[in-house]
Amino acid sequence: MNQTGARSASDPHQDELRRQLADVQALLKKLTDEGKAGSERYAKAQAVEKEIVEQLEHHGLELPELGAVARLLVAGELQEVLPLDDAKLLDAARPKLSNGKVASNPFAAVFREAWMARTLAEAGPVAVAVLGGAHDLKEPLATVVGVDYLRVSVRAMDEVNR
Repeated sequence: MNQTGARSASDPHQDELRRQLADVQALLKKLTDEGKAGSERYAKAQAVEKEIVEQLEHHGLELPELGAVARLLVAGELQEVLPLDDAKLLDAARPKLSNGKVASNPFAAVFREAWMARTLAEAGPVAVAVLGGAHDLKEPLATVVGVDYLRVSVRAMDEVNR
């Protein structure tokens, strides 16, 4: 939910499913109140209810695989998500196996983080990036005039770094 308590347009399919679920549940209650719980219409409404619930549950199971940013977008907490990475820079910075040893390119990693910093600075007056704990954009963002940088991490990350 966003600050007004309304859902964002970023999840129209889920909103529609929830609306349909409320409608079919209202119909089931009405049919029960009218003593028609054993009718063919009641059975069909139950089947529709079951299908909608399964679709909503399936969506809930997929969300963890999408990651934190996608979950926030789907929930309507974010209005927009912009790509922070460049595929070529990411590939260049990725450690590679060379002669049976893992080799990394520190210059490629620095260049990648500089790209991230520039992308964030160009995103607007406020930009939020969700990055892995190994990233710290303080240095590349320090070169950008008018940018304040705040890095937040979870306690578990602090324990890993000890």
